[in-house]
Amino acid sequence: SLDTLRQEFHLYFDDHILTIDLFNYEKSITPLALEEGLSPTHQYLNSPSIWVQNNPYFPYGSGGMVYTIKNDTIKRIDNSFDHGMQYGAPVFKHNGTIFKYGGYGFWSVRDFFTYYDELQNEWEVLSPIKSKVIPQGIGFPYFIKNQEHFYVFGGTIVNPNNRREQLNNNEVWAFDFIKTTWNLKGKHDQIEEASIRVPYKKKLLLIQENQITTIDIERNIKISYNHGTITAQLKGRNYLSYAQGKFYTILANQTGAYLIMIEEKDFFGEKIEETKFYKNNSYWFKQGGLFILVMTIILLTLWFLKNKFIDRNRIKLLDNG
Repeated sequence: SLDTLRQEFHLYFDDHILTIDLFNYEKSITPLALEEGLSPTHQYLNSPSIWVQNNPYFPYGSGGMVYTIKNDTIKRIDNSFDHGMQYGAPVFKHNGTIFKYGGYGFWSVRDFFTYYDELQNEWEVLSPIKSKVIPQGIGFPYFIKNQEHFYVFGGTIVNPNNRREQLNNNEVWAFDFIKTTWNLKGKHDQIEEASIRVPYKKKLLLIQENQITTIDIERNIKISYNHGTITAQLKGRNYLSYAQGKFYTILANQTGAYLIMIEEKDFFGEKIEETKFYKNNSYWFKQGGLFILVMTIILLTLWFLKNKFIDRNRIKLLDNG
């Protein structure tokens, strides 16, 4: 993970942390011990890390367990259990608190937020009490977290008539943390599968097989680029992060693993296209208005040409008869 405060890059292993100082690129290794009761065969640090008050937290992907590192020891700090109900739930931080949204488990998907209460070491639910509408439950979605707004799209929903069938979600929803309300932004086309997803400024950046895509929900813009020299080599197992005009990733070969820093201007290939990401009633009203305008112009043109043709072919009586 990238620690922008200390300007350090951390790689977490089962029994140690590799730290790279981004000022002088010196490496250091910190051995890790396991808290009593934890299994040495389990990968407790395999989940994406969330930094809260200068400490890394590792929320477990499927359930409620939360791990952290204290005094060079991996510790479990929650009072929850592995309920297996939040596979594919986005994990993010809001105002210093860890949140999860949605998630799949036992032929159903969640349609609510949970957050980790550090005082109780338990997960609690956040209810959108002021919202008139809420999205249906979503598993494995794409998401963007920008200050007081959380955007969610893509992913899968469960067919209520066949719980074993998962359907693609094409709705874009926005949650306002201040108002605690949901808002349906519109619907999008199918998103090509992405091996890597990374927050990029106020957008989401996707590394796909044949291109790079950036999605900006607030401006409703999707831009596609060709791969750059490095991005064509990135796979799903690669770490990727962005901060202060640079991308950071790890590339491995037969001689070892290396931290690669790429300037933003060198990251993207040639721009392919720029389009609207989602469509809503406003879009269709505009399209309908444009269609009516074009048809009106065509009809007026035909009417004008018809009258001109009639005038030209009308028999005219001369003064002399």
